Amino acid sequence: MVASLCISTTLTHAASQKETLTKQSVTLPKSLPKPASLIRPNQKAIVGDFVLIQRPFYDWLLRCEVLLSAERRLCNTQQVLSSGDATLIWRIILAEDGKPYVLIATSPKLNIKKGLLIVFSGIEKTLKADDDIACSSTSCIGAFAFTGVLQSAIMSSPTVSFEYHDITGEKMEFNGSINGLDLALKAASDNIYSQKSPQFKKSHQSR
Repeated sequence: MVASLCISTTLTHAASQKETLTKQSVTLPKSLPKPASLIRPNQKAIVGDFVLIQRPFYDWLLRCEVLLSAERRLCNTQQVLSSGDATLIWRIILAEDGKPYVLIATSPKLNIKKGLLIVFSGIEKTLKADDDIACSSTSCIGAFAFTGVLQSAIMSSPTVSFEYHDITGEKMEFNGSINGLDLALKAASDNIYSQKSPQFKKSHQSR
């Protein structure tokens, strides 16, 4: 089962800054419900009450925020892809309705009228303007539900590719990997501190 997953929604577009993510207000697609939040309505954040944990799993990064006072956590898995000077970040997050979603953040130069093509396991899925994609001056955000057949197809595919045309007509292509996603999701749902995976034991014992 996919773990509780949250969102941090803005990316910087320069390849040299691709690791920098900020929590700014952005326009989200109509198909994406409000993202889940670690802080409940009317609850105040206490200084020092948050712990951020990051764990790499091959090609994926697991990021978990822990609220110490409430013993709650929210995590997201993410992968950063580059194509020339362009950057695309795709994540698996949890929405407020309790369902997992794939969220894709890329350049605001994406031609929203032509959409964003995603290819995995021989399946082609196109995210379309307004419902599936929304753009602001800083980024374009695409989203779709990570459930059912689509979830199974993505998890069983070794790669996922993303394609779009920018406003100048240039075709942008990004190639993503599924390697490590299953381990990241398992760690998020079971125990984010766990060292019990076969991969960890083998690496640890070889030192």
